[in-house]
Amino acid sequence: GPPWRSIALVARLKVAGLAGRLAGDSTPTAKGYRSYPLELEALLVEGPGMAGRYSAGGSGRLLVREGPVLEAGARIEARARLGGGSASGGAAASGGAAASGGAAASGGAGPPAFFARAADLRVETGQPGAAGSRGLGEALAALRSKLRAGFGAALEAAGGGGASAGLLAALLMGSREALDADEARDWKRAGCAHILALSGQHLAILAALAGFLLSPLVGKPGARIAALLLAFLFVFVAGPGPSLLRSLLMYSIGALAFFTDRPQSGRTVLALAFCLALAFDPESARSLSFELSYLAIAGLVVLGPRFEHLFLPALPSAAAKALAAGCAAPAATTPLLALAFGTLYPGGLLASLAAGPLVAAYMYWGLGAAALAGLFPAAGPFLAPVSRLLHRLVAGMMAFFARWPELSVGDGRAAALLVVLAAAFVYALPHVEHRIRPRGRVRRRPRYGEPDGRRLLTGPAFPEL
Repeated sequence: GPPWRSIALVARLKVAGLAGRLAGDSTPTAKGYRSYPLELEALLVEGPGMAGRYSAGGSGRLLVREGPVLEAGARIEARARLGGGSASGGAAASGGAAASGGAAASGGAGPPAFFARAADLRVETGQPGAAGSRGLGEALAALRSKLRAGFGAALEAAGGGGASAGLLAALLMGSREALDADEARDWKRAGCAHILALSGQHLAILAALAGFLLSPLVGKPGARIAALLLAFLFVFVAGPGPSLLRSLLMYSIGALAFFTDRPQSGRTVLALAFCLALAFDPESARSLSFELSYLAIAGLVVLGPRFEHLFLPALPSAAAKALAAGCAAPAATTPLLALAFGTLYPGGLLASLAAGPLVAAYMYWGLGAAALAGLFPAAGPFLAPVSRLLHRLVAGMMAFFARWPELSVGDGRAAALLVVLAAAFVYALPHVEHRIRPRGRVRRRPRYGEPDGRRLLTGPAFPEL
């Protein structure tokens, strides 16, 4: 027939299913689905008197009501309908609303979501042969799957299931599938999305715990090595999400600088981690969680000391540091959030200040309780009430600040520019004060290389001088 007829027939095709390989273990959602993160290999399409199978790349997410538990590496083919989400790679989302129970509180577009019935799911588990014939990749994937399943079960027991365990999984494993949708919305409306995006905080908690427990036994260098190995193990189990990978890279660079006696500034460490992360996974830079994570740390590193300088004349040192950290991270992330959502949350600053210590305590407790529940399963019923109490406090705080009025800013450009200008003013304030201060009251610091006998001993290796 004429070409226009073929074009019209192709235009009437619709997605009827998909095929792909699991990029990670399946996880339950808060709405009763089981979520399967997929590396897409093909899309099944059909139309009037036509059906076909077309190669497809990118990533997708299959949601199956009461689907089976599957491990990473399994191949899936299913008749499914395409729901909400944003295309990631080859497939484009069209119409519908994503019904995932755990929408990421950090917002942003995710991979396209497909919905299927358990009866329409065909699984090829790809069982390997004898242990001796396994490849190294398959053996590592199997080990990671077992460790991840064990850690997930320990978190479930320590959290007492339900919403408490879902938030612990989101904070400690980067898995937001089981995070309650209403609770995720409260985090966003409270202006605390960057706290969830900054999930790499628990690597610092792990390092602090390892240092505290092992320093008396093996010394500070040995404790740092143990903490670094523990951090690598944790990222291997939880998966190298953007925030976790950023945290691991920064901790590794800092440890390397420590052992080589070449300490670096926070800006240098952050910049090196950013470059390495782009080399490891360039596509991750397009995700909102990646951008929020790096922006939040950049705000702490660059703007934190400037805000502290602003608050120190009026507040004690400890209060000034806490308030500076609470202002610096939102100052860096708010412009991006305004551009992404067209909304500002005036209560976000107070919410961040109030929630920061409580969320850190919840994460400390979650890690310790999961370790106890993993070693002693009978301890789970005794740990769960404390987890639920802490969860109620965190969730209640988010719900309180989520009720504060939000400010619609349209496309967000003007609001983002205003926040950037305000941050630039705070950043420049110490330099302005230095310029307008009377010269007689300021002693100029000798520059590096001037004929001053002490300058030969100063530098990164001798900060105390």
